[in-house]
Amino acid sequence: MRKLLLSFLPKERIAFYSILLATLFIVHSPILTLSEYISKRDTVSPISKSAKTLVKAATPTPTPEPTSTPTPTEKPVPTEILTPTIVLSPTVTPIQQAIGGVGEDIWDKIALCESNGNWNINTGNGYFGGLQFSQGAWDSTGGVGIPSEASREEQITRGKILQEKRGWGVWGDCARRLGLN
Repeated sequence: MRKLLLSFLPKERIAFYSILLATLFIVHSPILTLSEYISKRDTVSPISKSAKTLVKAATPTPTPEPTSTPTPTEKPVPTEILTPTIVLSPTVTPIQQAIGGVGEDIWDKIALCESNGNWNINTGNGYFGGLQFSQGAWDSTGGVGIPSEASREEQITRGKILQEKRGWGVWGDCARRLGLN
């Protein structure tokens, strides 16, 4: 155990701690405190004069506690730091929702963000068409075939159904960029 403890110490301190640990582990009576052992160590186990000095130097001295009562200080009031947010398109307002939601151009904006506006894209990543439908999402909206083979209008129709079922979050980062979440 002593070797394990000493293996983590800098080389300059190994001799000091080795002597200190030796004095601590040599105690023959487990009921002796460290200070009792130091006072009786000459009869239990003789130690060289330099080791006695090291042990005495390592013995902690009690520090007196302050007697004055601390005065309470005011806690600082946190200030709010405002960071600017860039919105590429206005968010959906209650008026827009009341008159039928966002304009039809929102689907072109989503497609521009998702697929560079390519309604027939199929890159092999598991998402298809301008709105980047997964096949499961497309099927859940009643879509037939592969989304990238459907017309722009059909993809928008299926996109509206998917948005109604699952919200704008389906288009993740693009919906956030457009202020749709």
